[in-house]
Amino acid sequence: MKKFYLYFICCLLCRLTAGAQTSWDIGFPVDANVTATLSGGALIISGTITSVVIDEEVTSIGDFAFYDCSKLITVSIPESVKSIGNYVFGNCTAMTSILVDSNNTEYSYEDGVLFNKNKTTLIVIPPGKKGNYESNQKLVLIRVIRV
Repeated sequence: MKKFYLYFICCLLCRLTAGAQTSWDIGFPVDANVTATLSGGALIISGTITSVVIDEEVTSIGDFAFYDCSKLITVSIPESVKSIGNYVFGNCTAMTSILVDSNNTEYSYEDGVLFNKNKTTLIVIPPGKKGNYESNQKLVLIRVIRV
């Protein structure tokens, strides 16, 4: 049941547009260790979530979406996501892996690290990844999504 609630919350991540609502009732009991709040039209999730598979209908991951999910280890990004905001993985200190559907036209991953599709731009090294990270890719740019 906990997975269903998490799945439901993730499905709503991008269905809410900026400024569309100022308050929102989730409509079901959320696990006591998970909070979901609406701030400026963005759904912000925090708590003891360890893994998230984002729904195929989501096209954008907004600023602060998983901010302060300090137990989050992995996020799976579907083919449909075309943009990722700032501070999305901020304070996700346990995160070691970001996975991306191979059919995604904007993003890809290597060893759990987020890149643009062509792997010429390194976007995010998960905050919980230990040690130095070395890539075999010829990088043109390092774009840091503030974490």
